Amino acid sequence: MAFQLIRYGGDRNTAEEQRLNQMREGVYQSLFKYDAFYLDILKPSSIYRKKLNLQMILRMHRRVYRVTRDAGVFRTINVRVGAHLPVDHRLVALKMGELVDWFNTVEDRLGVLELTAQAHYRLV
Repeated sequence: MAFQLIRYGGDRNTAEEQRLNQMREGVYQSLFKYDAFYLDILKPSSIYRKKLNLQMILRMHRRVYRVTRDAGVFRTINVRVGAHLPVDHRLVALKMGELVDWFNTVEDRLGVLELTAQAHYRLV
């Protein structure tokens, strides 16, 4: 996708125009690259034809956070996020299992927005 510089009066030299266009093109290409990555994770063939399960969630987590050492695994220590204390690390797998079970029982009855909001509320 070529991105053309729009002139708003005044003259820019060709080198400056080329540099600005290259910068813009680089930004757009990197945005599209990440969009393609996330869309690939969410392909219907990889998720929506199957019931959600813990392995699927961990696999998505591993792909999204692939550069971190904790990618694709449940945490093994307790953490704090500001004043919020999330569930004890020993209960994470159990609570995630409960979330998956809940999700699989209601996904056909709720719209995407309500399903997402309730899942986030239950998770956090």
